[in-house]
Amino acid sequence: MILPNFAVFAWGAFAIEACLGAFLLVGLATRFWALVGLVQTTAITFSVLNTPGEWFWAYFLMYTVHLALLATAAGRAYGVDGALRPVWRQRGGRLWRVLLAAS
Repeated sequence: MILPNFAVFAWGAFAIEACLGAFLLVGLATRFWALVGLVQTTAITFSVLNTPGEWFWAYFLMYTVHLALLATAAGRAYGVDGALRPVWRQRGGRLWRVLLAAS
C-alpha cells in the first residue's frame, strides 16, 4: 500500500513534520502537537533503531522533550495558546473546548 503511493505518504510526512515544528514554535495547540511528536518519534525509532551506527539516545531525547511539552502545556506562557485561551474559555461550543484541551 505504501510503496505504490510513496509520494502521497512522503508529502504527508513532510506536512506533519512542518506543522509540528511550526505549531510548537509559535505555541499553538502545544499538547496536541506534542502528542503528534510522540507518535512520530515512535515511528521513526522503530524504523531506524537497528541501523548500525545510529545514535539511539537522540530518540530518547525527542521522547523527553515531547513528554515535557505535553505535561507542561508550554504554549500557555509565551505562545499563542496563552493569548487565545481566555477567548476560548468564554465561548461555550464544542470546538472551543477541544481547543482548550489541545492547548
